Amino acid sequence: MTGADPVVEAADHVLDGLGESLRLRRLRDGLGDLATAAASQALRPVQAWLEDNRHAATPDFDELDRLVNHSETRHT
Repeated sequence: MTGADPVVEAADHVLDGLGESLRLRRLRDGLGDLATAAASQALRPVQAWLEDNRHAATPDFDELDRLVNHSETRHT
């Protein structure tokens, strides 16, 4: 904006920065949603095990350990 009013140039610069900030915020929020969904999906087998073994006299903790370790290595 050569030759434009310095105030107008400054305002344009601020508005460009705000627009970029909003785009970055939406991207960050979107990535956060993806991470939450991935974590939730990774925990589904563990949640199912907990539900299945809620009242079990002898829960299979080896199976739980396998599920937890499998989900950690897959998503780290």
